[in-house]
Amino acid sequence: LGELRERRAEAAASARRASELEEDLRRKEGELRRIEARMREIEAMRRKLGELRPAEELERARKDAGARLVELERRRGEIGKEIGNLEELRRTGRCPTCGRTIEGMDVEGRLEALRGELGMIEEEIRRIEDEMKGIEGEIRRAREAAKLEGEASTIGERIPALREEIDGLRRRLEEARGSAAALGEIEGELRRKEEARGELRRRVNSLEEEMRRAREAAAWLGAR
Repeated sequence: LGELRERRAEAAASARRASELEEDLRRKEGELRRIEARMREIEAMRRKLGELRPAEELERARKDAGARLVELERRRGEIGKEIGNLEELRRTGRCPTCGRTIEGMDVEGRLEALRGELGMIEEEIRRIEDEMKGIEGEIRRAREAAKLEGEASTIGERIPALREEIDGLRRRLEEARGSAAALGEIEGELRRKEEARGELRRRVNSLEEEMRRAREAAAWLGAR
């Protein structure tokens, strides 16, 4: 019986271990499903972002556009100042900065030329500003793509490690279940052994009672 009780304790421990392993396995499988779903989301987001220029190229493009914009705005300021002087010259007949007179000058022609140049500059400024907005959008998408790439790399390393953990848990679970499966059989055998021992004890008690009665009867007969 002692050996059977030891085997029952071992089988019960295996059953508890199997329950714990099942819980661990459920958690790991749930984690695997979540990160695989996240990986699919990342892949979809990366496809949506499309092909992007390298960050260095985008930064150069932004600096180049910014430099062109600064130069155009400088020239716009110069033209605006010159137009203002010419309009003052036309109104007063004398330049407010150099003091020269309007005599011999084609003020209207010069104003028309300057306004034409100013219109082209403002159109170019708008175009460059739109270009810069596009570059900034690309830079934001590139940063998002880099972030997604880092997350995908982390998940890509975690998935095979997690699958290996799950395989190990499944093997250990099968072993624990195999050991725990004997619990019912052991308990049945233990009950039968205990019942047999009880029956034997009852028979021994019965025989002892019969022997006691026989001794009493012999003593009574001897006394007569």
